[in-house]
Amino acid sequence: MTWTLDRSRSSVEFAVTHMHVSIVRGHFAQFEADVTLEPSDPSRSSVKATIDVASITTGDAGRDRQLRSAAVLDAEHFPSIEFQSSDVLPLAAQTFWVRGGLTIHGTTREVVLEGRIEEQPEAESGTPRTATFVVSTEVDRRDFFQIPMSAGEPFIGRSVNIRVLAHLIDDPQRHAEGQPHKAAGDS
Repeated sequence: MTWTLDRSRSSVEFAVTHMHVSIVRGHFAQFEADVTLEPSDPSRSSVKATIDVASITTGDAGRDRQLRSAAVLDAEHFPSIEFQSSDVLPLAAQTFWVRGGLTIHGTTREVVLEGRIEEQPEAESGTPRTATFVVSTEVDRRDFFQIPMSAGEPFIGRSVNIRVLAHLIDDPQRHAEGQPHKAAGDS
């Protein structure tokens, strides 16, 4: 069943070393996801996510401009980062791997995200079920793009840690009425 992503309680975060001594952390403020989630059988789950590159935020406006620039992520020509799962592999209770294609800077590579899901039961008041999952992976940015020396190649780390926290809502009434999927907060 397709669940609705609650963006107000979800996040897409990253961390990368800077000058080999500090860690720069950031997130993307705008993202969408279509999630088919079967908590009792993760192998029947899937996800397709799109992240708005221009929404990158690190807490430093100058660094954010550089990251959006043609020298790094090139948000003008590659406005989105995308992920499409190919399969979900259950590991142990509530843990799984999500394998799929990650597209950054127009280049797609297979990645595996390791995750954990916690489904919260339906409340007695009849409110929808919710589920929260956290997935993470580490990628080598050179697999997707190179940074010119003039733009800081020696100073920006190669390994990028990615962490996604997704809070999902299942609304059985929406399924029954055939209403389209919308992220919480959309109008």
